[in-house]
Amino acid sequence: MMPSFRHLGPEKLTQVTWYLTGQRPQTSAADKPPAKDRPTTPAYKVDGHIKLTDHEGYPGTKPPWGSLNCINLNTGRLEWKVPLGEVPELTARGIPRTGTENFGGASVTAGGLVFASGTRDNRIWAFDKHSGEALWSADLPYTGSAPPTIFELRGEAYVVVPATGGGKLETPGGDALVAFKVSKYHPGSGK
Repeated sequence: MMPSFRHLGPEKLTQVTWYLTGQRPQTSAADKPPAKDRPTTPAYKVDGHIKLTDHEGYPGTKPPWGSLNCINLNTGRLEWKVPLGEVPELTARGIPRTGTENFGGASVTAGGLVFASGTRDNRIWAFDKHSGEALWSADLPYTGSAPPTIFELRGEAYVVVPATGGGKLETPGGDALVAFKVSKYHPGSGK
């Protein structure tokens, strides 16, 4: 979602257009090419976007508002789809996990765990790769800003996620790198 360029002003927009199209900007009526040489492509202007929200400020569509999807790359079939993220106020009101807008990506371990962050709720999540069952989540100081990195050191597995917030989710920003030690997981057991 690229932001609009309204902050640039007419002169800078002309320069950007010139750069992108390779056409010299027009500075006066005398510099304009004859009508037959003018491009026929219409000019479009974007002044940003407005999010559709309900009366409480939540997305104006039916949940889930964000999801983690497992696609079988051999068949192209959707194996499972689960909400990714939650809105704590709604969970407290008894509303099941709704998912949230998210930008962050997911990583899969050889042991069958899927780690994902980048949710508006500032959490990292672990899911079973076969069923999509949410197994664990933990708070981050800021929104995760990239897919978690998984590595092994001296026989122990770890997951690390940069948590910087800000970005497209417009959440509070900061600077943190958060690491977790991964315990042994037994796929299918939920443990």
